[in-house]
Amino acid sequence: MGTDANIYSYSRVAAAERFSFVLDGDLDAFFLVTADSSLGDAGRKALSASAAALGWPEPTFLFVDGPSSLSKAEYYEAVEALDPLVVAIVGASARKLAFEAYACEIPDQKRFRLFGRDACCFADLDGLVLSEAGKRNVWALLKTLPHGPLAAQSR
Repeated sequence: MGTDANIYSYSRVAAAERFSFVLDGDLDAFFLVTADSSLGDAGRKALSASAAALGWPEPTFLFVDGPSSLSKAEYYEAVEALDPLVVAIVGASARKLAFEAYACEIPDQKRFRLFGRDACCFADLDGLVLSEAGKRNVWALLKTLPHGPLAAQSR
């Protein structure tokens, strides 16, 4: 993406360069998943499939712990510079970091607003997607989030 695409591109490109060690995905994705090391393949596949079903392109993943952990200030800077429309927070460490960075309640398994963005949190997404009932609960919450531009094209 070139920085001349729109006025917000500069911040996204700068964030991509600064946080490349923890980012995975397209900067133009409007669905951001901030996850800790608890996010496994099953949870990642569930989020990608759900984003597609909601009409969003593949989500961008921001990994917040492990060998490349972020401070609360860095987390805040990364999320704000990427400026997603939807945020999914996955894992207890990611939930704690979001709480510290934004100084607001981050309820588990409920839709909420994060600085004007629609958001949801799953403290144990991989545990939830192990059962059919858990998968239904995850989908029931995710489908309350706004639908993306690709949803209109698939109708």
